[in-house]
Amino acid sequence: MNDILVVGFYTVNTPYEHEKETLQVSLEALGYEYNFKPVENLGTWQKNTQYKAHVLKEFLQEYPGQKLLYLDVDAIMVSSVSMLENIDCDIAAVHFAKTTELLSGTLYFAG
Repeated sequence: MNDILVVGFYTVNTPYEHEKETLQVSLEALGYEYNFKPVENLGTWQKNTQYKAHVLKEFLQEYPGQKLLYLDVDAIMVSSVSMLENIDCDIAAVHFAKTTELLSGTLYFAG
């Protein structure tokens, strides 16, 4: 078992509630522990995605010192993230291919 906890959230009574099930299967197959929080639908996709900061703050407070990998629940993990096991940073994110756009669907927190 690795020392990274995968976290995320989904909006209740939306398709994302079922998307998390596929992600859970992929994480279990690779031996990752996870915690996904249900949140109420705030009415729009934009408001729901902006709520991510609140959820991340809760996870960071709930798991102090724990390495956390945030994934949007419509993701699927196809291989381990061993490159994160020894990464030397506090926070990591993904840039969209060859642009400066920073994506927030995958975020790493060193703990």
